[in-house]
Amino acid sequence: MSPGADVGIDYGSKRVGLAICISGVVVPQQPLLEPAWDDIVSRLRELAEGYGSGRVVLGFPLAASGNRIPLCDEVEKLARHLREMGFEVHLQRETGTTLEARQFRDSSRRDGKTDSLAAAIVLKRFLGMA
Repeated sequence: MSPGADVGIDYGSKRVGLAICISGVVVPQQPLLEPAWDDIVSRLRELAEGYGSGRVVLGFPLAASGNRIPLCDEVEKLARHLREMGFEVHLQRETGTTLEARQFRDSSRRDGKTDSLAAAIVLKRFLGMA
């Protein structure tokens, strides 16, 4: 599943932030609101059709202490599901990405755009750009 555009995901049960790296530039994408896993797969396939298939970088939500939180299990299951669908998936620690994203945007609105900024930060970390 490479070369192509790498995609970052900030997964949450209510909102999923997405970002894509195109020609070395990480760009937040329209988030998914209350998505099912099939919605995530469909969006990844759309992005792959438009930009080529690259790696999927899924934010791994460890606590600041490095300990697992309940969402870790769901993220690992999603990673397995995406791999079964043919995607090359990597987990990247996402600690602090939402707080960092809030510096650039008013997060009181629950439209998912802060989540897409967090996905961009996850992807930049993975790519060594942050």
